[in-house]
Amino acid sequence: MFSPDRLLSAVLATLTLLAAPATAITYLGGVNMDVACAEQHGGTFHAILIGNIANHWRCENSAGARESIDVTAYCSQTFGRGAFSSPQGGGAFDWGCFFP
Repeated sequence: MFSPDRLLSAVLATLTLLAAPATAITYLGGVNMDVACAEQHGGTFHAILIGNIANHWRCENSAGARESIDVTAYCSQTFGRGAFSSPQGGGAFDWGCFFP
């Protein structure tokens, strides 16, 4: 059996761990992929979706040239230094910008 002192110590240690603050992130807003394409590759580029998951976005111009999208760069430029992107649910439309 546990002595009362050992049991109390174990309970207090557990409560201390549970009381530690969690790292919270702040949602800043969604991602406009068309704006990201224009900012990163010029006004002739627009966003296209080549699949159904978050990383299936590309920028394409009228000649058919394709480029990648740096979503974190979009978030940083739109919401300020330190902002980052995350595809929270993993779907194509689940992108968001956050701040730690």
